[in-house]
Amino acid sequence: MDARVMLLISLPFIGILGLFLRLWYIQVVKSPALIERAEQLGRQRIETPAPRGLIVDRDGTIVAGVKAELVVTAQPRIALRDAKVIQRVAQLIGIPPAELKAKIESEKWRGILPVPVATGVDIVAATKIAESSVDLPGFGVDSQPLRIYPGGAGMSHVLGFVRPPDEKDVERLKAADAKPGMFVGKSGVEYSHELDLMGTPGQDELDAPRKGQDRKISKRSEPTPGSKLVLGIDGRLQQLATELLSGRKGSAIALDPNTGEVLCMVSSPSFNPSMFLDGLTTAESQYLYQNEDRPSFNRATQATYQPGSTFKIVTAIAAALTGKFDPNRPAYCPGFYSFGKGRPLKCLGTHGSITFHRAFEKSCNTYFCDLANRVGVDGLRKACELLHLGPMQGIDLREEGRSIIPTEAWVQKNREGRYYRGNLVQFGIGQDAVSMTPMQMANLVATVANRGIVYKPHVVRAIQQYGQTSADRVSPQVLQRIDLPDTFWDQLQSAALAVVETGTARGSKIPGFQYCGKTGSAEDGRRSLTHSWFVGYAPAVNPKIAIAVAVENAGHGGEVAAPIASRLIKEFCVDGPARRHSALNKVPRTPSTSAALPPRF
Repeated sequence: MDARVMLLISLPFIGILGLFLRLWYIQVVKSPALIERAEQLGRQRIETPAPRGLIVDRDGTIVAGVKAELVVTAQPRIALRDAKVIQRVAQLIGIPPAELKAKIESEKWRGILPVPVATGVDIVAATKIAESSVDLPGFGVDSQPLRIYPGGAGMSHVLGFVRPPDEKDVERLKAADAKPGMFVGKSGVEYSHELDLMGTPGQDELDAPRKGQDRKISKRSEPTPGSKLVLGIDGRLQQLATELLSGRKGSAIALDPNTGEVLCMVSSPSFNPSMFLDGLTTAESQYLYQNEDRPSFNRATQATYQPGSTFKIVTAIAAALTGKFDPNRPAYCPGFYSFGKGRPLKCLGTHGSITFHRAFEKSCNTYFCDLANRVGVDGLRKACELLHLGPMQGIDLREEGRSIIPTEAWVQKNREGRYYRGNLVQFGIGQDAVSMTPMQMANLVATVANRGIVYKPHVVRAIQQYGQTSADRVSPQVLQRIDLPDTFWDQLQSAALAVVETGTARGSKIPGFQYCGKTGSAEDGRRSLTHSWFVGYAPAVNPKIAIAVAVENAGHGGEVAAPIASRLIKEFCVDGPARRHSALNKVPRTPSTSAALPPRF
C-alpha cells in the first residue's frame, strides 16, 4: 500500500491518541493543581481595615482614639445609577438626598470600591439598610474602627483630620509602597505620620459557595493596629491656651528650649476634626473655606506677621556676631529716629541717652534703629540665616509657612534692587519687609533661653509600635549652634528679665516667680490696631518653656499677648507642678499605685 495512503489512514488514530493522552494528563496529572486553582477562584477575600494608631499627649491622655461605629458605605458606580435608591437611603440616615449624592459623586473615581458616606449611624437605620440590600444596590452597612477626637477643636491644628482617600493620597502612599485604608490623614500629624498610624489591614478568606450551604471563613488574618504616637503636648497647657484665645484671631506656641519639643500649639479660631469623617455639610464647608477668619488655617505655623519689637532680639544677636555689640555704648533718643530725608520714625518715649539694657527693657526704637544702621543689612541677613529664620524650619507637620527676609534676591525681585537706609532701620525693629511665623519666633526665644542652640521643632515625642512595651524617643535635632561669648548671653537674658520685671511687660509679672520676655506691636496697614506680640521663656534660670503669642489686631503686646503668655507660663511652671505634686502626695506610695501611674516617655 502506498505510504501516503497509510499516512492518511493513520492520522485520525494519531489525533485520537494525542487527545486521549492530553485528557489523561489534565485529569490525572494536573487534577490536584486544577482543583486547588478552581477553589481559589471561587474564594472571596474581604479586607478588614486596621484601626489607626492612638495619639496621646505627654501624660498619656488619649487625644485621638478609635471607636467601633456603624458605617453606611456606597459603591459609587452602582449607587449613582438610581436616584430613587439614593433618596431612600438618605431618608433612612436623615440627610438631604442632594448632600448624599454629592458625597458619592466626589468619590466616583473609586468605581465599585465601597466608601463611607455616613458614620455613627443608629442601629435602626443600619438594620433597615442591611435588610434591604437587594432593593438598595450599591449600599451596605459595616462596623468600622473610626477615629474619635476627645479634645474636639482644641487639638485640631496639631492632630489634623482624616477622611476617605483621594487619587493624590493613593499615589502618595503608592510611592511609599503602601495602600491607603478607608481613611487617611489629611493634615497635622495624621498626615505627616500616616505610615506610622495606618497599621496593616487583615483579611477574611471565604470558601467557594457550595450548593445549599452558606459561605464559610476558611482563613483569617487579624488586622494590626497602627503605632501609638506620643506627643510633646501638655494637655492642660493646650486647653488653657484654647480658652485664652477664644473669640480672638491668633495663636500660642510653646517649645521645650532643651529639645525643640512642642509643648503647646493653638490656632484660633479652630474647627472640630470629627466633621470630616463622613463628609462636610454645606454649612461646615462654608465655615471652613468661605469664612474670612479661616479656621482651618494654622496661624501658629503658617501665618506670617511683622514681628515688631520682638525682632530686636535678632538685631542684638546680629550686633554680637558682627562685633558691633557694646552694651555700654549709648544712643541718644529724642523720641524719634531720623534717617535722611525720610519721615522720622517714632519711639515709644523720649529716653535721652540710653544704653542696651534699658533700651531693650523699654523697647526703644531709636536705640535699635541706630544699632541696625551700624550692623548693616548684611549683618542682619546673616543673623537670620544662622537663626534659621529664612527658610522653613522643618517641623513635623504638613502646614508650615515661610518667613519673609529682605535678602538680596528678595530686594531685586520686589524692590527692583533698591534698598534704602529707611528700609534697613525698619528691618532692625521688625517692620517693613520682615514677616515671621509664631513658631519661628518661639524657636528664636528658645535659642536665647538655651544660649545659642537652634533646635528643629517637633510635635511627636515618641513612637510606640503596636505590641511593643516601650516607645522610641524622637531624638532632638540641632539645626545650628551660634557661638557667642557667655557675656553676651548674660546681657541679653538680663535685659529680657527686666522687660517683665520693670519694662513693657511689667503688668504680667508672676508673684514670686521670674521669667524673661520681649513685647512687640506690629503694624497692620489694613487695620488701626497693631498685632500684639510676646515672646519669652521661663524660668529665668534653667528654662523649661519658650513661648510666642501673637494676637491679630489686638493692640500693644504688653497689654494683650503678654498677659496670655503669663497665664500659660504660670500654668506650666507654677500651678501645674504644684497640682501634680499635691495629687501624688495624696496617693499611698505603694509599688502597685506607682505602677498604675501613666508612663512618661
